[in-house]
Amino acid sequence: MSKKILTGVILCVFLFAGLAVLRTRSPVEPTYKGKPVSHWMLETRSQRLEDNEGLSAIGINALPFLIRILKTRQGIFWNSFDMLASKLPLRVQQCLPKLMSKDEAYQIRVKAIISLKAFGFEATPALPALYKLFLDENPAIQSQSLNAVYLIGPTTEVIPHLIEAWINTNRLHKSNRGEIIALCGRIGQTDPVAVVPLLIQALDDTSAGIHSNAALVLGRIGHPAPEAVPRLIAMLEDKSLRAEAAYALGRAADDLESLIPKLRLMLQGDDLNARASAALTLLRFPEERERAFKEISNLLDNRVHGWFLAKGLGEIGAPAKEAVPALLRLAQAEAVLRIDPTASAAVDVLVEALRDPKPSIRQQAPLSLASLGSIVHAAVPALEKALQDTNREVRYCAADALRKIKPE
Repeated sequence: MSKKILTGVILCVFLFAGLAVLRTRSPVEPTYKGKPVSHWMLETRSQRLEDNEGLSAIGINALPFLIRILKTRQGIFWNSFDMLASKLPLRVQQCLPKLMSKDEAYQIRVKAIISLKAFGFEATPALPALYKLFLDENPAIQSQSLNAVYLIGPTTEVIPHLIEAWINTNRLHKSNRGEIIALCGRIGQTDPVAVVPLLIQALDDTSAGIHSNAALVLGRIGHPAPEAVPRLIAMLEDKSLRAEAAYALGRAADDLESLIPKLRLMLQGDDLNARASAALTLLRFPEERERAFKEISNLLDNRVHGWFLAKGLGEIGAPAKEAVPALLRLAQAEAVLRIDPTASAAVDVLVEALRDPKPSIRQQAPLSLASLGSIVHAAVPALEKALQDTNREVRYCAADALRKIKPE
């Protein structure tokens, strides 16, 4: 037997022995209709769990296997194996197992991530494994993992991983920086202090849309950020950024009297975004409210800007009480209740939304109720009924709302 053939035989023996050991140590993969999780994962075509018969039936027992698949890649060992195998005689190469290419490994990991997205809040155990993919060598895997964490529901433990990714400009693809800003916005709803430093850093990022989105998120979370004020004031000079900057200043800064003349000028411009943001910020000053409400009334019916203004009015609270009738007409119940907690008609709007035929609206209603807390106690019976909803996401959101409205 030639030395090349002997080398090939020895290599095959060690490879199959290693694979056999790994197989015996691995837990048994759950199946449905005789097909394992990995088969059903490859059948994933959307982020809706109900669209995948197998994963729906296997349920959360599929999670450990999907998490393990996230680690699939063509590593150094496989590259070395390919290099050695290519030097063997052709008849020996034909006996070796076909190994996974880098592209195949990428496609499989994408399928695993999309499957985890389908599980939504139930995929929380996968979060640590997803964090490790933020700086993956493949930009598409970076994007998919960041988006998956957003959809599953991030916690503050992700912050160090986001910071590491943000400062690692050589590895994080610039197109994925926006995903980090979006995650900061989601976390900032419950823990604004944790994300403000990263958002302030992002204000200096000149990539398209990054600094404007960072300003918008600072405005939405509404936490004081005095360190951001000089940069936001500078952004007011840029026509493409002034709308987001004015909105953020209204929520993140305290001393704004010197900016009133500039904000008045913005009300006279052609940019409806800038006018809406300037009007919301001017509402903070009693002497400017009449002027601001006039502008807001003109824009509330606008399909694009009405939702933004309604949310902003709700964040302002009691000083925006004059807008309540218009907001009720537009079914902006959450904004109304933030302005006037006694507005029972607004609670009725949200309760009615719990019976909407569309699952997405039935899911949004308890999210709004949860953010309002105990002031919407009248909605408790409707939320308890929603615990029996046919949609798992609606049931989860209803249970979460009940915990926040009537904590034990």
